[in-house]
Amino acid sequence: MNELNQALRKVDAQLGALESELDERSRLVSVLRLEPSANDNLDIISHVSRLAKQLSSLHDNLMNGANQPAITEFHTRLDRYQRCFDRLSSDTYIDVSEYSLHFDPLPTVTAAPASTPKTVRFQDDPDSMRSELMGTKAFKPYRDDEEASLGSFDPDTNQQLFAQHQQQLLDQDQQLDTLHDSVRRQHAMGVTINDEVDDHLILLNDLESGVDASQIRLRRATDRLRKFRQACRENGSLVTIVVLTVILILLLVVLN
Repeated sequence: MNELNQALRKVDAQLGALESELDERSRLVSVLRLEPSANDNLDIISHVSRLAKQLSSLHDNLMNGANQPAITEFHTRLDRYQRCFDRLSSDTYIDVSEYSLHFDPLPTVTAAPASTPKTVRFQDDPDSMRSELMGTKAFKPYRDDEEASLGSFDPDTNQQLFAQHQQQLLDQDQQLDTLHDSVRRQHAMGVTINDEVDDHLILLNDLESGVDASQIRLRRATDRLRKFRQACRENGSLVTIVVLTVILILLLVVLN
């Protein structure tokens, strides 16, 4: 049973990591308009492959016999995997068709009868109640079975608690590793965006320099045009007189 719970926790951690990668991939494609790299595709295929193997192994173990809660947990994780698989099936940059899962239905398990609720005994002794209210009664820990000895101790239970604690620490380490991978990918994306911003700044600086040079040339051409127009305005009458005089001389020569 502990091995089955451990396998379910591993599948849950792998599904969480895959869902995080798919969310980041969706932001990369839809928001940043970037194409996923080959390494990103390989990471996702590796996650999907491991999940498919783990789910297949879980299904085989459950076919040999398991309780209904474990079967319910398995179906929950299988539904999460199917949703991730559907998202990847619509992705044009990756092909995961070979990791489609189709399992035989698991056997149904009848629920165990409900346990008899425990009853609590109360003492109706007035003297005992008065001593308890006045604070003069000696402290005595509560037990369901008054005849149970104080020295009863089950080492197997202690070992199980220790094993569960160790498993929780391992799960936390795995979740921290997943978080570290996510932060590392986000850092890489940030570095890529920073490089692209630097390239755009260089292009904008070049464009600004070109605009400044064009403004200087346009200002010079405007100054020359203004000077030419002013010169024409000042010397226009003299030029007209000279031209008319030349025409008059030519007419006199031709008519004579």
